[in-house]
Amino acid sequence: LNLDSIGFRTAGELVQVTHTPHADERHPMAIDTTWFSFVTDETGVANRKTGFLEDYIHHFVNAIRFKDGNVIRLHADTIITSFLDSVALAQVDSVWQEPIIKQRAVNHFSTNYDRNIAEQSKARRAGRYAELMRRDGRQQIFVGDFSPEELTNPVLSSYQKSRVKVVAGPPTSIAEPPKENVLEEVGNEPIDVSNIPQEKQDTGKIDLDNYLFQSEFDDDEVPTRTAPAPKAEDPGEELARPEVVQPLVYLPVVPGDGAPQKLQPFRSSRIIPYRLKFRTDYVTTQMDNGVLFDGLNSYSGIPQDFGYPPPGILLKANFKDLLEDYEFEGGIKVPTSFNGAEYFLTFHDKKKRLDKRVNTYYRRLRFTEDPNQPNSGIVLPTPPLQPPLQTPGTSAPNRSPIQKFENRIFLTQYQVRYPLDVFTSLRATATFRMDNANYLATDAYNLLADPERAQRIGLKGEYVFDNTLDIALNVKNGTRYKFFAEAVKGLRVNLGENPEFKLNDGFMTVLGADIRHYQRLLKWSVLAGRLAGATSFGKEKILYMLGGTDNWMFPQFDNSISLPDAENYAFRTVATNARGFKMNARNGNSYAVFNSELRMPVLRYFFPRSQSNFVKNFQVVGFFDIGTAWQGLNPFNEESPLNTWEQQGNNVSIEVNYFRDPIIFGYGTGIRTLLLGYMVRLDYAWGVETRVVQEPRLHFSIGMDF
Repeated sequence: LNLDSIGFRTAGELVQVTHTPHADERHPMAIDTTWFSFVTDETGVANRKTGFLEDYIHHFVNAIRFKDGNVIRLHADTIITSFLDSVALAQVDSVWQEPIIKQRAVNHFSTNYDRNIAEQSKARRAGRYAELMRRDGRQQIFVGDFSPEELTNPVLSSYQKSRVKVVAGPPTSIAEPPKENVLEEVGNEPIDVSNIPQEKQDTGKIDLDNYLFQSEFDDDEVPTRTAPAPKAEDPGEELARPEVVQPLVYLPVVPGDGAPQKLQPFRSSRIIPYRLKFRTDYVTTQMDNGVLFDGLNSYSGIPQDFGYPPPGILLKANFKDLLEDYEFEGGIKVPTSFNGAEYFLTFHDKKKRLDKRVNTYYRRLRFTEDPNQPNSGIVLPTPPLQPPLQTPGTSAPNRSPIQKFENRIFLTQYQVRYPLDVFTSLRATATFRMDNANYLATDAYNLLADPERAQRIGLKGEYVFDNTLDIALNVKNGTRYKFFAEAVKGLRVNLGENPEFKLNDGFMTVLGADIRHYQRLLKWSVLAGRLAGATSFGKEKILYMLGGTDNWMFPQFDNSISLPDAENYAFRTVATNARGFKMNARNGNSYAVFNSELRMPVLRYFFPRSQSNFVKNFQVVGFFDIGTAWQGLNPFNEESPLNTWEQQGNNVSIEVNYFRDPIIFGYGTGIRTLLLGYMVRLDYAWGVETRVVQEPRLHFSIGMDF
């Protein structure tokens, strides 16, 4: 029998690092040629363990050397005389015992965090590690230096304490392998309780050394670790093993095992049905110049309003029930000019998959003057008036040079949203709107004028897709788009002495799309692109006026571009963005625009750990806008009003056709930052019209994205 294959040291054997069938170990990682690391949830929280492989004497064998030089090895309990015959015994030269050396893993905890380590990674050359944890509601990465020799004592989580029984394993000797810690079910095998620490008696005093305090603030500091084990100064001296914290044995707590779980009997009489109980979610006050609801951006009744309401103070309050199934929101908006006010109240039902939203009430009051006055911005025909009654023998009163109106808008909407999946939804909105323009009694002519009234109903359908992810404020990654179609019908409703309900002839149809894509660059930068357009047709149409930016704080109107006949347009709105131009740089019943922006938070690259909102959200932007608005089917029609100039007088009519490029574009740079809680945008742009670069223009606005 030749056992030369059994050497002094076994090589090539797999070594089992852990013996914890009731715990999960993940993310193994080599630290260097000696140390390794992995993540385990033995304590109830996924912490890191580090370890190394050490040599130990597994068992001894008898080595027998014969006179011819051959050596055989037998188990230490083998009786040599019974194994060898007399002839073989005569050839034995010497007999001795050899130890068989194997390897085993020695592990200890190196972290004692209060939350799980989701992932870990290591940069070998730098000798540093990175940990992924969830903190403050988002995933965060923490970086540090590796010290595998350092150790810490694990602390069981409250949940782990309630489900397991802790048994401290006895220290192991160098002569025998350590007892592997196995999460055994109670009753499988007898447990040696000689080394179980006795529970402390409750003396009524607080043990300050083992007292845990709960705080509403997160502990960002890394738990303190004990000093590393001393190293041997003499190279010949045997290096002592570090003082390793003995792993824990977890035994599930079952009834009858010293810690029975008390079960509470179920009492049906104590069931209390859920009742609606509302609470205040928030109350805010802010500066706002945006449109509160869809359907108000295209308006009727106020000629001077080019599409944006004036800046105002918006006071808003929100109320939700405890389960957030129902939500009420109401508010009032007062313009800084104190010219009227806006009131609204909405109700949102989110209890089921089909969300329902009702704008139960919206009312706006505003005063304005005759649009035909100088510097009004828009030239429209005089609204029809009822001629005043005349007394025989008197002349007709002179018309007031300034005609004032009181405009009232009432709006109610019902919207449903059905999510097809987490990214896609279908939406439908029904709208009823009333516009009233009352002439103020500035003179007798206006006193007898009938008010102008208009009522309309509309139905709008939308297909929405959105898989964007917010990387930072105003920095997204992904794609989102919306396709919509809307039909609006005019009607006449009178609930006074002579009730009347009549639908007007014809209707208005609107088709449009808005597609946006955000491509992430570097770490926090993004290249954003937007393609949008819409068209309206029918008996009534929407006049789209291209130019400016969204939520422009100081809008300007371009009077050099003539407006079409007002009889064909019941609504008008602004088509953005076209930076470098005033509003109404191009107009028509259709528009198309493309915007692109490169957004770079430059200060964040220089100060990555700064917590200042100004530093984190300060962005430098480079942009390019191109778009057009036109009447009819073809924006390049030579007979378009854009290319036609007419002048009549003294029985002479002059009409001149000339070329003006319907497509305009602009380019420039800008900055974005968070100032006093508002995302402020400042753009400096050069517009190009018919191949001529215009004077640069500054646009100041508030809001995010395009």
